[in-house]
Amino acid sequence: MITRPINGSQQDLLCVGGGRELHVYDIEDPSNPVQLLKKDYSGDSNQVNDLFEVIHSGDYLILTGSYQGGDTPESTPETSPFQVGWVQVLDISDEDPNQWAPPQGENQGRWTSYLKDEHSYTCSDVALDGEVGKEGCLLHVSGNFRATTLGGNFILDLSDPANPRKRGEIHYQKGESNYHGHGVCADGRYEYHGNYYRGIYLVDYQNPDKLKVVSELKYPLPKDTVRQLAVNGNFLYTTVTVAGRQNYETGNPGVAVIDVSDRTSPKFLSQTIVPRGDMPASEDVSHDSPPHKIDFFNGRKNLLINLGSKGFAIFDIGKDPEKAIYLGLAEIDEMPQGTRPMVWNESLWVIGDGPHFLNGSRDNRKPCVYLYRWEMRRINLAVE
Repeated sequence: MITRPINGSQQDLLCVGGGRELHVYDIEDPSNPVQLLKKDYSGDSNQVNDLFEVIHSGDYLILTGSYQGGDTPESTPETSPFQVGWVQVLDISDEDPNQWAPPQGENQGRWTSYLKDEHSYTCSDVALDGEVGKEGCLLHVSGNFRATTLGGNFILDLSDPANPRKRGEIHYQKGESNYHGHGVCADGRYEYHGNYYRGIYLVDYQNPDKLKVVSELKYPLPKDTVRQLAVNGNFLYTTVTVAGRQNYETGNPGVAVIDVSDRTSPKFLSQTIVPRGDMPASEDVSHDSPPHKIDFFNGRKNLLINLGSKGFAIFDIGKDPEKAIYLGLAEIDEMPQGTRPMVWNESLWVIGDGPHFLNGSRDNRKPCVYLYRWEMRRINLAVE
């Protein structure tokens, strides 16, 4: 979300990834968003691409995603069926989004993960430290893995917007290390990573060139699965699916709370599961399991997580930060699957992939973006 002065007034822009393309909307009238830009910046029109994250920082946008390919741009999904990551910085200083472009320089704001280092990062989950173009700006990437063996996490230095530079990294290598990576947040000194069945792990990045795992924590049951995280002081909140992630028929989504007052020895405090009647149907399978997004709102007194086509689960952490109290669902009349909630200006914006996203395969995804705006006060819950 971008708010900026234009000709003496304020302009609000919503920037989202729709499949492979960046969509930019003027949302001065939220009930009637006006599309200003729809453009593919993924870098290869012949591949199956995804734009996962869009981050605004000063005069720049950071786009991160993945595409199927191999160790060269000419490889095809058929010959090298790996999903590899890309990061693209855009200069958005021009008032007209159609003039937004990669910054001038040797690499034009682009970084791509081919398999030259034998690790394939999807760049599906990221967190930003600092401001793009200023010293010490770091993009934390939790890279997932592909081909069942490769992945991990790393840091990109964005101090020079035209030339993203990889700093430290931690590899996941099947049979050799346990640091998978899928979900990340940071607090200026430590990274917190969701590690699927292995729980979480914390990374000290005081020296960005030499990342150090300082601790890890497994959840109570062997199949408890962790994805996304949010840190607030000495408490870490994570999305979790208890008893497995393959579908909501056997897995139970919710929020776990971790005490990270001692970063070298995190402690599991509690876990709150969404009641069975509020869970998505089993046909939602694993796309949103465990939930992909977690966010604070209402002065960090509340949390929300996405629950596929069911809606959003709301939790209270203001009364007791050691336990997330389930309040209920925020439902929307026509909830698209593959949803991503975003809290902005105490309103909930819902981005969806369309109703056909999970109908057989990704090729059936409807080529559109669903936008919803939901005033927090309209949620019929006990949120003060």
